[in-house]
Amino acid sequence: FRLRRTFNISLPVSRAVGSKGVYVSTVHGAKGLEFETVVMADVSDDTWSTRSRAEYIKLPSDLVGLKNWQADSIEEERRLFFVAMTRAKRMLHLTYSQVGANSRTNLPCQFVSELDGALAVGKTAIEPEKLITWQKTELIPAGVRNQQAALEQFIQETITSQPFSYTHLRSYRNCPRQYLLSHIFRLPQPPNYSSVLGSVVHQALEGFFKRYQAKQKLPAVSYLLKEALEAGKNQPEIKEMGLISQRSKKLLTGFYRTHAQGWVAPVGVEYSFYRHRVTLGDIWLTGKFDRIEPIDALGRTVRVIDYKTGSRAKSLNEILGQTAKNDREILDQLLFYAVLARNDRHFPYSVLEYEISFLDDTGRYTSHRVKLTVEQVTQMEQTITDTYRRILADQEFPHTRSSFDRGCQYCQLIPD
Repeated sequence: FRLRRTFNISLPVSRAVGSKGVYVSTVHGAKGLEFETVVMADVSDDTWSTRSRAEYIKLPSDLVGLKNWQADSIEEERRLFFVAMTRAKRMLHLTYSQVGANSRTNLPCQFVSELDGALAVGKTAIEPEKLITWQKTELIPAGVRNQQAALEQFIQETITSQPFSYTHLRSYRNCPRQYLLSHIFRLPQPPNYSSVLGSVVHQALEGFFKRYQAKQKLPAVSYLLKEALEAGKNQPEIKEMGLISQRSKKLLTGFYRTHAQGWVAPVGVEYSFYRHRVTLGDIWLTGKFDRIEPIDALGRTVRVIDYKTGSRAKSLNEILGQTAKNDREILDQLLFYAVLARNDRHFPYSVLEYEISFLDDTGRYTSHRVKLTVEQVTQMEQTITDTYRRILADQEFPHTRSSFDRGCQYCQLIPD
């Protein structure tokens, strides 16, 4: 390249024209080439302007069958139009839209009018949806089309090769693009105060109740705080770590003092369904119970407890979706858990009720117990199946910024 610049040497470029496909070019770029069929798109008056230019080559009128072809200020445009037409060896199509982008009626350019009588004129109506589909399938370069096919195959294989959890269900229902980026491409998210605090609290409770399960004796609150200290060491470092340490200590201490007297040794802690290969039809499901507490040891009936951290505990009516906001997120999560328990051949218990236990900033540490009906669980199974089928059929994964109050974590990354 240094020699080329020094001695002004050009680098020849070979133009490859395949036997199949559409060759898209400007008129200038097509000079010297010939094609069986040529489509001159948008031969409207707006595109082929009539601005004045200097005259260079005057073409004889008998070449295109025109009479009284007078030299005028648009001879260069006419000559270029003639060059474009003569690229066609067998078939020539001149097209333009009857309505322009500004909703005004389009008119053919002067050169089309000059060919009046030599053209077969027709009108074609194309539905916008078909045109968009055709554009995506037929006008994409082969390399891009192959990449698109490979991408679609990757998405399909990723969906079917990984288990489907409630987090997947919620993410797709909130925003398909969020689901695509989070669970297919696995775009990492930076840690924040809420996520790190939630992790510390959950890990501390996990270690505490595993100790309770193993020893069959309730550990002291000091053991719970020790677990919180260890959990904090395993978290990504963020500037609020000092505040998280203080907050988690306060939350866990209050939680212990409020509920410890009613706790019994659990029969499961962070119980995962991943290895059980739970299936709903051909859908692989997974999930994890924070804690499983026995109700009747002989009958092997249990209660499933799920922890929630946040600024405010929800009422039972809010959980059941019986308020004006009608937020069923927690209820749907419990129903998803019930689907897991019902379809897992290896799960040894019968779940009688589910409990949501809040560790919030109010210091009340509210808990609510919910009993689910067979009809509700069956309906959730249908919801899971329908949503999963929509995911498999989705080719766009649109970003639905306005579908819920605060948007998703990708709103700031994706323009309107």
